[in-house]
Amino acid sequence: MRGASAIIAAVAFVLLRATPAAAENLVVTVSTPRVAIQSNFAGADIVVFGGIERGERIGSHGRYDIAVTVRGPAVPLDVRLKQREAGVWINAERRQFPEAPSFLAIASTRPIDEIATPETVARYRLSLPAALDSDGLDAARPEEQAFRDALIRLKSQGGLYAQQPRGVSFLNDTLFRATIPLPPNVPLGIYQVETRLLIDGEVVTGQRASLEVIKTGFEDQVAQWSKDRAPVYGLATCLIAVTLGWFATVVFRRD
Repeated sequence: MRGASAIIAAVAFVLLRATPAAAENLVVTVSTPRVAIQSNFAGADIVVFGGIERGERIGSHGRYDIAVTVRGPAVPLDVRLKQREAGVWINAERRQFPEAPSFLAIASTRPIDEIATPETVARYRLSLPAALDSDGLDAARPEEQAFRDALIRLKSQGGLYAQQPRGVSFLNDTLFRATIPLPPNVPLGIYQVETRLLIDGEVVTGQRASLEVIKTGFEDQVAQWSKDRAPVYGLATCLIAVTLGWFATVVFRRD
C-alpha cells in the first residue's frame, strides 16, 4: 500500500504542476512494469493509477468517465463446434480468430453502454465482442456471432477475459484507479494498457502504457536451456526418464 500511495502522490504532483489547458489530458501510470511468474505464482493484480488535467469540457452529467483496457499478446485461436453423430461427439464447423488477444480485461467507471456510443465502442474496441470483431468476423451473422460468444465464454471461465463495468473508481474529482486481476494461467509476453477519457459518449483523449509478464527462477532457466541447447536437453530428459524407470523397477520389484 505504501507503493500505491507514492504513485498516487506522484500523479497528483504532476497534475498540480501542470498549467491550465484548453483540452483535457490524462496522466497515467501502472503499478509495476513487470510481473514475474515463478512456480508458486497464484495470480497478481495490476493497478492503473491516473489523473485528469481539467480542461474546458466536462460531461453533461457533471463528471468524467474512464475506460481501461489491458490486452495480452495476440495469438491465433480456433473455435470448433461439436455435434453428435451415431452417438459419438465429433468436431464439425470451425472458425479461426487470427489475432485474438490471449488476455483481455476492460474496466470502466460505469457500464460501457452507458458511457460510450455504439460507434465509440466499435472504434476503440471497448467491449469483449468489439475486441474480437477486429479480426474480421461479421458479428451481424448469427453463425459467426455464436463462435465469437463461445470464445468469450470459454476465455472468461478461465479468467483470461473479463469486462468490469465498475472496475474504475475515482479517488476524488480527477484521480482514479483500476485494479485488473491476472489469473495464475496468465500468458507470457508484452501487455498493452490503454486508458481513455470519455465525455458524453465520446473519447476525448487517451494514454498508453505497457507491462511485461515473464517467467523467472528455475523454470525459466530450464525453458531457456531447452531452446538454446535442444539436443543436450532432449538427451538429458531421456536419461532422466530411463534412470527413474530403472529405479522404480528396483524399488517396486517383487522377489
